[in-house]
Amino acid sequence: GFHVHFSIKNDSDYARLMDKTFWTYFQNEIKKWAVENQIRNSNFWNRLRGENSWCLAQFEPDAQAAATCKSPFRYKQLNFCKGFHGTVECRLMPTFKNVEVAVKAMEALANIIETYLESAPIQVGFKKTITE
Repeated sequence: GFHVHFSIKNDSDYARLMDKTFWTYFQNEIKKWAVENQIRNSNFWNRLRGENSWCLAQFEPDAQAAATCKSPFRYKQLNFCKGFHGTVECRLMPTFKNVEVAVKAMEALANIIETYLESAPIQVGFKKTITE
């Protein structure tokens, strides 16, 4: 697959991405992107449906963030590998044959994260465990 790691500048933003609200937003926005861009790659749609064992459609951010080495928890569409890589990894994309589609996919992923962080309210008293 086509794995992309995103560095998040501060722990507060990282914690906001670990919220179920972001997971729902991510799912909706990436599907909308794929439809708008007429993505026909069956591997993409299989991965989005969670039909790929290396890219499950499951949300387990706390277990992922606590891991300090490679673990089975990483095989999700989003991997919050704060303790291991210090990043948010997206494992959703397949290896696209067309480079332009791959670039658009990466831009879409970055835009989804940035737009969410710009628009989602900062939650006072928000408690998520993030491994330093």
